Amino acid sequence: MKIWKIVSGIINCIFFIFSLSVLASIATGAAPERYYNYNFLSLVGIAFCLLVGGITSIVSSGSRSIAANIVLSLLYLPIAIISFYNKFLLWMLWGGICFIVPWIYAQMIRQKRIVPAVPRQLQQPQQQSYKPQQPPKPQPKYQGTPRGSISSIAHQKLDDK
Repeated sequence: MKIWKIVSGIINCIFFIFSLSVLASIATGAAPERYYNYNFLSLVGIAFCLLVGGITSIVSSGSRSIAANIVLSLLYLPIAIISFYNKFLLWMLWGGICFIVPWIYAQMIRQKRIVPAVPRQLQQPQQQSYKPQQPPKPQPKYQGTPRGSISSIAHQKLDDK
């Protein structure tokens, strides 16, 4: 999906430049007769949506979230609708494709058919459960040898008598 977002974003920026040239030729009166039948504001809307969609597509190419894909697909929906209304076949097909691909990908992630891979640096570390620390057990005092020292044995025997 990352490659699709980058490639479609670049193609959208190229289409934006093409639509700007068409708008400039219509505005200056240098356009062929067939371009004068088109609605100027529709072309401006399509050009704006192409630019915003292309930039968003390139910027969100690293994102694997459902929300980013839905927002991206909803940016292309006006292109498909406006171009369908004005009978722009190229824009209608391209806007429809750019609407459908991220929408289906987002739905597949939502239904857990695709589990997007998370790079290792973005993975959350496993949180350890909280265990209260117990105070350390007191160590017995050093008694010398296990049987006791000779002097302590001698003193005990003297005290016992």
